Amino acid sequence: MSRVKFALLLLFTTSLAEEQDGKIACNSITPKTVVLRVTKGTSDYIDYYGILASFGTDVGGKPGNPITLAAAKPPLACSPVEKVEGGSIVAHRGNCTFLQKDIEVQGAGGEQLIVVNTDEDVFTPSCSDDEPITAKVTLPLPAVIMVSNSTGWKILEAAAEHGTVDVFAPVNPRFDGSLLLMWLVAVATVAGGAFWGAYDTKQLIRRSTDTQENCEMAPAEDFLDVVHINETAAALFVVVASTMLLLLFVFMSKYTDYLILVHPEALSS
Repeated sequence: MSRVKFALLLLFTTSLAEEQDGKIACNSITPKTVVLRVTKGTSDYIDYYGILASFGTDVGGKPGNPITLAAAKPPLACSPVEKVEGGSIVAHRGNCTFLQKDIEVQGAGGEQLIVVNTDEDVFTPSCSDDEPITAKVTLPLPAVIMVSNSTGWKILEAAAEHGTVDVFAPVNPRFDGSLLLMWLVAVATVAGGAFWGAYDTKQLIRRSTDTQENCEMAPAEDFLDVVHINETAAALFVVVASTMLLLLFVFMSKYTDYLILVHPEALSS
């Protein structure tokens, strides 16, 4: 019990010292790819992806904590932001540092900051240890996530419809069921081919043993299934196979994911 009290006291003292010194720990979070599960009204959710900043608050490994979306006013969040009642505030990149935006979002009551980049690239938002802090800061700061420009506009559309977002960093399961599934398919294919070939050979030997005379008179094609493939058949096979793959890609759905690959989220839940 005394160790727990000491750890809490140490954490409080460290946070207070950082606040008094006007400095933030800019490398306290391990940057990672996160999922932004956005829901608009009663519609199904849509998953987007972003990069978590190296400062602020970390995110959990599983979904289950959706919060409301709100667009920052002003959009750049470089000055005091309009108050919100706990939620994820979406702001545009530019005019000030990521740390300044995060501080303004905290002052507005936001729990998260989603930064919309100016292009389709994303990188890890960071801050400088010697960056001056003029406003009062309460540690820890809200989590900061950067998304691409196109993703950001879609999230802003959801915010306009009073949507929610659930941000989490999926943890890869220790056991990947898809590997076992692919191994079973490979073993079954090889075993089936070997059995088929052995069965044909056995049938040929049995017939030749029954009547040596018939075996000498009849060609081998009478005992084995022989398929003759010409150029037309080969080209037709390529066209049909390509068409099936194209249709599978176009009409891909979440149910097809389970058919092709075991979903990691289903294994970890």
